[in-house]
Amino acid sequence: MSNILYVDDEPALLDLGKEFLEMSGHLSVETATTVEDALDKIKFKKFDAIISDYQMPDMSGIEFLQHLRSKHHDIPFILFTGRGREEIVIEALNCGADFYLQKGGEQKAQFAELEHKVKNAIDRKRTHDALKESEQRVLDIINFLPDATFAVNLENKVIAWNKMIEEMTGISKAAILGTGDYSYAVPFYGEKRPILVDLVLNNDWSIEKKYPFLKRTGDKLMTEIWSPCLYDGKGAHIGITVSPLYDTNGSIIGAIEAIRDVTERKEAEEKLKCTNDELHAAYEQLTAVEEELRSNYEELSRGEQQLRLSEERYRDVVEDQTEFICRFTPDGRLTFVNDAYCRYFGLDKDACLEKPHTVVLPPEDKQLIKEHFSSFTPEHSSSVVEHRIVMPTGEVRWQRWSDRAIFDTDGRIIEYQSVGRDTTDKITAEENLRRTNETLNAAYEQLTAIEEELRSNFEELSRNEQELRLSEERYRDVVEDQTEFICRFTPDGRLTFVNDAYCRYFGLDKDSCVGRRHTVVIPPEDVPQMKQHLSAFTPEHSSSIIEHRIVMSTGEVRWQRWSDRAIFDTEGRIIEYQSVGRDTTDKITAEETLRRMNEELHAAYEQLTAVEEELRSNYEELSRGEQELRLSEERYRDVVEDQTEFICRFTPDGRLTFVNDAYCRYFGLDKKACLEKPHTVVVPPEDKPLMKEHFSSFTTEHPSSIVEHRIVMPTGEVRWQRWSDRAIFDTDGRIIEYQSVGRDTTDKITAEEILRRTNEELHAAYEQLTATEEELRQNYDELGKSQTELHAAYEQLTATEEELRSNYEELARGEQQLRFSEERYRNVVEDQTELICRFAPDGTHLFVNDAYCRYFGKSREDIIDQHFIPDVPPEDHTLLKAHFASFSPDCPVHMIEHRIVMSTGEVRWQQWSERAIFNEKGVLTEYQSVGRDITDRKRTEYALNEVNIKLNLLSSITRHDILNQLTVLQGYCGLIEGKTADSMTREWILKATQASEVIRSQISFTQHYQDLGMQKPLWQDISLTAMIVCQNNGFSQVAIDEKLAGVEVFADPLLKTVFYHLFENAVMHGGKMTQIRVHGKKTPGFFTLIIEDDGDGISPAYKKNIFQKGYGKHTGLGLYLVWEVLSITGLTINETGEPGKGARFEIRVPAQMYRESLNK
Repeated sequence: MSNILYVDDEPALLDLGKEFLEMSGHLSVETATTVEDALDKIKFKKFDAIISDYQMPDMSGIEFLQHLRSKHHDIPFILFTGRGREEIVIEALNCGADFYLQKGGEQKAQFAELEHKVKNAIDRKRTHDALKESEQRVLDIINFLPDATFAVNLENKVIAWNKMIEEMTGISKAAILGTGDYSYAVPFYGEKRPILVDLVLNNDWSIEKKYPFLKRTGDKLMTEIWSPCLYDGKGAHIGITVSPLYDTNGSIIGAIEAIRDVTERKEAEEKLKCTNDELHAAYEQLTAVEEELRSNYEELSRGEQQLRLSEERYRDVVEDQTEFICRFTPDGRLTFVNDAYCRYFGLDKDACLEKPHTVVLPPEDKQLIKEHFSSFTPEHSSSVVEHRIVMPTGEVRWQRWSDRAIFDTDGRIIEYQSVGRDTTDKITAEENLRRTNETLNAAYEQLTAIEEELRSNFEELSRNEQELRLSEERYRDVVEDQTEFICRFTPDGRLTFVNDAYCRYFGLDKDSCVGRRHTVVIPPEDVPQMKQHLSAFTPEHSSSIIEHRIVMSTGEVRWQRWSDRAIFDTEGRIIEYQSVGRDTTDKITAEETLRRMNEELHAAYEQLTAVEEELRSNYEELSRGEQELRLSEERYRDVVEDQTEFICRFTPDGRLTFVNDAYCRYFGLDKKACLEKPHTVVVPPEDKPLMKEHFSSFTTEHPSSIVEHRIVMPTGEVRWQRWSDRAIFDTDGRIIEYQSVGRDTTDKITAEEILRRTNEELHAAYEQLTATEEELRQNYDELGKSQTELHAAYEQLTATEEELRSNYEELARGEQQLRFSEERYRNVVEDQTELICRFAPDGTHLFVNDAYCRYFGKSREDIIDQHFIPDVPPEDHTLLKAHFASFSPDCPVHMIEHRIVMSTGEVRWQQWSERAIFNEKGVLTEYQSVGRDITDRKRTEYALNEVNIKLNLLSSITRHDILNQLTVLQGYCGLIEGKTADSMTREWILKATQASEVIRSQISFTQHYQDLGMQKPLWQDISLTAMIVCQNNGFSQVAIDEKLAGVEVFADPLLKTVFYHLFENAVMHGGKMTQIRVHGKKTPGFFTLIIEDDGDGISPAYKKNIFQKGYGKHTGLGLYLVWEVLSITGLTINETGEPGKGARFEIRVPAQMYRESLNK
């Protein structure tokens, strides 16, 4: 018979438990009503197990358990309590509880289960003690073995270390038992690493190779090896035998290693085998060399393959160049040329390599070339030169070359690399422009006075414009960074300005909504208030604040608070409204919740059902090398990176896979950051058909093409580009990549356009000259020439004056618009109720708005250009320091809540949204902050938390006491039922038991409802959750569709109670029900989870009320709880079954609230 100690603060429950547990005759139960009484009994009597309640006045059940375990009591401990929360179960098991059983349910079954768990715990403890005794006997045997012996378990921890190995290693058993991480290798080899004993547990070749003379016999391994660290560093030859350790079931539980000192035998063998060892050493060396060569060969093969791939990519880039590329030695022999070079000079690519290629230079350019090549040094290895050559046809053409000298380690030039292009057309165009400009010099002199005056006006306007732009940009940044909604609109409702926060809140597109009406739906009861608000504005009373409701597009009603200002013209008419608002739904809801909770706290002392109205907490959002290339790859990379042309490779979806430096400089990109990301350039609409036709023309037979088009730069400037593109196809003929080589041809196009216009003007002049030839022939040639030049100068003067006047007018208009825009943003910022400031890193304030000054009780003059730092409590210093340290160019915006001490000594809470501003070098230059006082909100949160704690404590204590008394009541009903034969008495007992079960269900419901929304929602596997509910509650009729495996929903952790109540509802009320099906289907925007049965179904008269609290045949709380749990994350449920065919519950899950797991 086993002795049991039962601890509970309810004497009636102790008596009932003792009665039930001693019925079988296997247990003898002693009881204690306090933990102190229990501890006294343990001192004087040995108990085989302890049963304890959780909630007791002097010490909780878990604290009792922790006290016992701290005193090294390993007595079996069963927690028997009415508390069913998972965190209590987890804590109890983590603290060493053997079993956990929740009170409630049918008493006979409950106490039978308790007796079963007690017996299991006792048997397990006795088995464990017997195992420890057996292990001790084995360790004693190992300890007295003549060979040094140790053993490890499957976790590589030392479990045995005998006396002989202590003598051999100098390491005591106490120092090494229980250690892991290969600590047992240190005494033998001086380092932690796997050794022969680990080879038994893990067949790892890297371990085996350390033991060259390994012998296997069955599951045993034997070898001999030199151990350098034994005997205080003297070392010894040891013979090792290892084998697995097995348990009684034949399973491997570890390994054992026996070591014998064989130094004397090995020394004798060494003397006999000296010659053989020398030969063996030579053989071993040869084997090692062969192994090294094989390893090097494999490494070279892999490297060669990677280099081939890399070289092929760079070769494609170089060969597709329109520029001439070559490499040659100092004596003029060509070592590399691309196709463009061969086409230009008429060479055969294969025949010209390793031969000199001489070009003819005009005598006047030879000194320039000589100085160019003599200027190269290791420090100055590259240079650009432009010169002429005489072609074989005798034609003189201009070329521009970018040359790089390649030096050896001694600083001698071993090769040149050159990239060039023909610039004859550009030089010719420049020469034509030069001559044209010379003919216009006289006209320019006459423009000086006018131009100087206009230039002065232009510079003044430019300075004004720049100042206005900086001011506007500052105010625009402030407005756009607002968390409040900001807009301006005309009296007829057309929006003239909105910020990003306004667009996000109402789901608008910023560009498309400006200039259009935006109508919001206001509940009818708030319309009179709005009319009165808008009609109250006068020039003397131009601003007002209103708080009202709106109906969102989803149908949700939300509260808003708006600070509105009416803007009047000179005649007193309203021409525009400016509004700054915020969503105050959470504040209004919190205030309403606080009011209700205060009423509930008062009602909670009068009736138990008041605890059903719990606060629902807001939940937080879920939150967020390469091997160096060999000589050939280096050659092509140098060629590509030295290009003045832009080179890139990109996939069909626009992701860049390669860019050279010239491409990055031109487009202002960071080379590392832009790779594997799309880079989109803006093409004028008239050039888009050309680009579309260009890219659609590529085929495997025609993989390359040239296109010249315009792009719009980020500055708005339109520039011309010429691209040579090649499409790269896979084996199936699909385009997998594009390779592009381009250049900026704006200067060339501009020169051509100027030449074309000049030719047209000359042609027109020639036509006019012909018409008046007879008249002009009478005048002197010099006079005619002077008149022509004078006329041209006058025309040029007129055109220039008109252009400058146009620029002046455009700048004036721009200045006016900037002033208006700045005034608008300044009004928005100054009208803010939020605190706005900008300050330097040293605390010097650069800007503050009126709200900021009012809040801190200071004038602008007291703050601007001053070090103004509000007093922050010491306990918030670390938070602020971490906040400001977190800013970076990649993450410039953060939010923080902290306290400050006002000048009056009052401590208030603030919330700040702050942006760090960095210059182009990434240096922090300024902070911009937008804040608000949240003291009232913090006080409300604190009050709500206090109310919640009081309600939870009240409901917890009341629930615990009632459940204990119910357990006693049901237990004695069970005892009476077993001792009476009167049918009427048994029927009365049955009704009393049923009534107590209803009470228990209602009390359990208050526990679930109290926990509702208290934990963060999480992703839960539908199939797995339903399966666990079935297994834990015996719902054998449930069939779960295998297609639900891996489908997850974002719901409250109480999702399992949803399945429980739906399954229980079918079992209790389904009548002829034989099966429950759980399956789902996808619909546009939703996932629908379906739980249906084949029972009697639900009458139409009941359908609309079944989810209401208290409605139904039992407690009327189960389906109400289902509705509440699902609604936390926006899930809805409806009953759609047909009466007579079964109940069908459909749970609609919005698209963002479900997903399919990657592990499906």
